[in-house]
Amino acid sequence: MKRMERTDETAGLLGESVELCLFVAGDAGPSARARRELEGLLVELGGGAWSIEVVDVLVRPDLAERARIVATPVLIRLAPLPRRSIIGDLSDWQVVAEVLELGPVRRGGASPSETGGA
Repeated sequence: MKRMERTDETAGLLGESVELCLFVAGDAGPSARARRELEGLLVELGGGAWSIEVVDVLVRPDLAERARIVATPVLIRLAPLPRRSIIGDLSDWQVVAEVLELGPVRRGGASPSETGGA
């Protein structure tokens, strides 16, 4: 389990701190891609107060069971309520931001991996 926090002078979603939890299975394939996409998405969303926890279900199956995780990767917005989640590919940043109600993506939503960039 890895915890990251970033707090900027501007607040997150609707002026509140945003808590996210990314459940992954190991460090390869879709899980590695989901970690990279989440990092890129947060950069594109700009300032805000973010608390991000990454849980590897291979290391902490108890947390996955408690959260009722049946597939990975899954990104969950824990706060502010209501809880929202998205399963699978996180490469379309606009869709992820809309589903999790994180605010507008500055560059239009396509990630660099989706557009052939870095």
